[in-house]
Amino acid sequence: SGAPGSVTSLFVRAGESNYTKVLLDGIPLNEPGGVFNLSNVTTENLDRVEFVRGANSAVYGSDAMTGVIQLFTRRGRTAKPEFRLRAEGGSFSTARGSAGVSAKNGPFDYSADVAGITTNNEVPNNEFDNTTLSGSAGAELGHGASLRFVGRTERGLTGTPGQTAFGRPDLDAFFRRHDGTWGLSFDQTAGALHQRASYGLAMS
Repeated sequence: SGAPGSVTSLFVRAGESNYTKVLLDGIPLNEPGGVFNLSNVTTENLDRVEFVRGANSAVYGSDAMTGVIQLFTRRGRTAKPEFRLRAEGGSFSTARGSAGVSAKNGPFDYSADVAGITTNNEVPNNEFDNTTLSGSAGAELGHGASLRFVGRTERGLTGTPGQTAFGRPDLDAFFRRHDGTWGLSFDQTAGALHQRASYGLAMS
């Protein structure tokens, strides 16, 4: 509803915006039946995004009525560290940059990324600034067991100009949004049996 940074909702298969479950590496980002604002979410340091819509989403719980979005954090896959660097610029004083590194050394792997975006958007006091910090680290413990930690935080500031068609926009109103997600999981596979124990915390 507006420029980047404004309220962003997802409506799947004619359902309400609170009918879709959002997960990060298995950690729920919205409360059961809760609306999730996607305005602060970026794709930095993500390996892939999976989307399930329709009846198949029921396996994720009764709060996944119309669909499920799951974000998967990047993992290190090469013995030699891979470095990533990006810089972009555009109209409305828009700038975007990111830097990251990932690697896999024996049973250990890691990935870390920092990114930022800033834009003034089109009208006065409608700027959007966002900073994303993301990391993942894992270790193979032997006997089919593994331990993994994931952490992600996104901090955004959005100017709110109010009405602009008639009269002067509000030049000092804004809102901040800080999201944080942390998780620790233990997985073990033995033949056809797979067990998993995990703890996750999501705050907004």
